[in-house]
Amino acid sequence: SNGNLQHSYGVYKKIVQLDKKYGIDVIESALWDYEGAVAAYMLKGKIPVIIRLQTPLLKVIETQHWAMNDDFRLFADFEGQMIRDSAKVIAISDHIRETITDLYGITLNETNSEKVYLGVDENTCESTRNDGNIRILYVGRLERRKGIHTIFEVLPNIMEKYSNVEMRFLGNVDIVDDILKMTYKQYFEKHYKKEKWASRVFFLGQVDNSVKDQEFRDCDIFVAPSLYESFGIISIEAMSAGKPVIGCKIGGMQEVIEDGVTGFTVEVENSKEFEEKLACLIENTDLREKMGKAGFERFEAVFSNKAMIANT
Repeated sequence: SNGNLQHSYGVYKKIVQLDKKYGIDVIESALWDYEGAVAAYMLKGKIPVIIRLQTPLLKVIETQHWAMNDDFRLFADFEGQMIRDSAKVIAISDHIRETITDLYGITLNETNSEKVYLGVDENTCESTRNDGNIRILYVGRLERRKGIHTIFEVLPNIMEKYSNVEMRFLGNVDIVDDILKMTYKQYFEKHYKKEKWASRVFFLGQVDNSVKDQEFRDCDIFVAPSLYESFGIISIEAMSAGKPVIGCKIGGMQEVIEDGVTGFTVEVENSKEFEEKLACLIENTDLREKMGKAGFERFEAVFSNKAMIANT
């Protein structure tokens, strides 16, 4: 926390320099790592500091099952104080406001906060596939908080049952799970490497945005069974490519995914329900296309970059 605070003070000093040189009317800071904490405190009444909320540390600790310690408590205290010192708050979902109130005791309402959904650009890639397979895509860090263990629980059944299904994991594969005591890629290689279907599972690691955009366009189903998301921008990235999404009934995902319309939302860590919805989309081409089209229309209307910029 001391290192974070020193960094926050460095950000404040840079803001003061820039204000003297150019003049600054407003400052925006993300909640994460409380970069704007010192600025929000020192500039009250001088330059308004706006805080845009995202998943707070206390929620990360809860979903990751980390042990609380003094450093985490101090870190969370600074997050809370930064929100209190801000001129106004931008909430990226209704649920994140509720989360901040529940965990930090800060009441956020229409007077001191505004809801502005995140946005992305339309995916303009052209599909490069013509193989007849059904491709499932996961994008994100391969860690428990993102629900990767839920995917692994259903993976053997799905891959054995459907010989034309591919599973592709995009994101950091080097995160060691506290329970498994190894990475999920290592776990896969240890338990499933000799299975016939193992050759249809791909760990692509971290890639640049152009590769990621192409993977979204080339997939048939996108899955993101996170234990919590304050918003879930990966879901709208999939929707911008016209793909159906399976997420969870938690956090901002419930505001992004229209259950039964643009995809499905399932109970957190309910692998049985997750497998059922996944099988439903695998077996029904028309439903995939219908939901993908609905998702793209919802992206255009609510979650485009143009809408986010205008609302901000």
